[in-house]
Amino acid sequence: MTRLSEHYESTVKSAMIEEFGYENPMQVPKLEKIVVNMGVGEGADDKKKVIAAAGELSLITGQKAIITKAKKSIAAFKLRDGMTVGCKVTLRNDRMYEFLDRLITIALPRVRDFRGVSPRSFDGAGNFALGLKEQIVFPEVDYDKVDQIRGMDVVICTSAKTDDEARALLKGFDMPFTGKDIEKEKEAEAARRAEQEAEKQAARDAMQEVEAADKEASDKDDQPTAEASQDVTGGQAEEGDKEEAPKEDASKGESSDG
Repeated sequence: MTRLSEHYESTVKSAMIEEFGYENPMQVPKLEKIVVNMGVGEGADDKKKVIAAAGELSLITGQKAIITKAKKSIAAFKLRDGMTVGCKVTLRNDRMYEFLDRLITIALPRVRDFRGVSPRSFDGAGNFALGLKEQIVFPEVDYDKVDQIRGMDVVICTSAKTDDEARALLKGFDMPFTGKDIEKEKEAEAARRAEQEAEKQAARDAMQEVEAADKEASDKDDQPTAEASQDVTGGQAEEGDKEEAPKEDASKGESSDG
């Protein structure tokens, strides 16, 4: 077991369970593979350069590199189907952890004017990518034997479902993310959440206003009906009084005649 794999089991897993509240330890994200790719644009014209690049990549990763070829033709780049474009290595298990350890502790600190890697270089699915401009940052490459400076792309694939989880995982391995970018991203996320909450509150307020207006209109519709019923009842009472009045007058006349 490598140093980083032991560190993952003893420290990283428990820290992520505490941060994200996983109910099952199997839910904790982990590294799946690391793909290292080195492009050689002039490979179609000079096979020796492709072989040299593949040799350097094999030294860097500790695993034999495979030659990559174009899968389709692209006229704008003068690229033909089947043309050699570079080489790559896919690392898993112990070799993956060993490479990541050397990348973080040795190679990145040797990058000129290195100030950290961007925490935004995630693809939305928990995978992180970074580019290196020079292969000589790895001590396995002998500077005196290098025919030319070549860059490479490193893609770290994880089982994380979100970028936040993948970022926390790599941070647990001491990936040197730039702090300012992390703070900016947190502020931007807080602003997005505040904006979403404001929109929800505005929608709730608008709904309450509509309901209040409907209730007021309903009350106004019911009010004339009540007044009309009062008028009808009052009219019937007045007519009853008028009918009783002649009867009283007639009874008074009969009593006077007697």
